[in-house]
Amino acid sequence: MSKSHRPTAAAPPTATVATPPAGADATQSNMQAQEMLASYELANLHPEQGKMQHESRSFQTVSNVMKNRTDTAKNSIRNIN
Repeated sequence: MSKSHRPTAAAPPTATVATPPAGADATQSNMQAQEMLASYELANLHPEQGKMQHESRSFQTVSNVMKNRTDTAKNSIRNIN
């Protein structure tokens, strides 16, 4: 009788941020490290969780676009007066 083994996930990449060289943007380095960690986490989630996160991001994107359109229209109306 064989036991079914669930594959173990590899260790996440280390997101260490070294001292940026002169002229480099530390914020950009942090964002890249966060994106790398987020992509690792997303790749190791169950498919259902990945789908839910994708749906949530899609909803948030549409929501942001609609809010920006509304704000632009409001500001245009205010500028007329």
